[in-house]
Amino acid sequence: MKLTKLEAETKFPNVIFLGELFWIGRGARVGQDARVEQGARVEQDARVGRGAIVGRNARVEQGARVGQDAIVEQGARVGQGAIVEQGARVGQDAIVEQGARVGRGAIVERDARVAAIINKYICNISPLQKSVNIRLGCELHSIPEWEELKEKIADKNDRQWWDESGQFIYEFLKQEAERYTLRYQK
Repeated sequence: MKLTKLEAETKFPNVIFLGELFWIGRGARVGQDARVEQGARVEQDARVGRGAIVGRNARVEQGARVGQDAIVEQGARVGQGAIVEQGARVGQDAIVEQGARVGRGAIVERDARVAAIINKYICNISPLQKSVNIRLGCELHSIPEWEELKEKIADKNDRQWWDESGQFIYEFLKQEAERYTLRYQK
């Protein structure tokens, strides 16, 4: 729904609107002290967290989530159902594709395109001759080792990150490791 500044401020009294024209979809939620700039779009059922910024002509598509204190810069797009976690930044004209995830505190540079997961820690799979290891930050283990140690590792390192992002990333990488094993290690 197209809103003037007055209409937007009336509907969302605890949000800062900079400019004169905005698009806020049905069922969208914008948190207290968030900032929405001229021409920005927060589409149907999207969520923008407390203190977050949606820059000039940026777009948060249907069902997408922008976390607390996250920044979506000018002209950037957060695709349908995508997640930009707390404190993350999506640079000017960058695109976070549908369903992708930008982890807590991560930075997506200007004009970049994210199609899966971007995170503040290095996370990948490392194929070996007879198995595949998963790396999350400084920890590199096989799937059975991760299954046994993941909670202890989370407590030892960064429990908040693990609860908000790490588990999701681990499950994604575990699936990738299993696919790799089926395809290449017959």
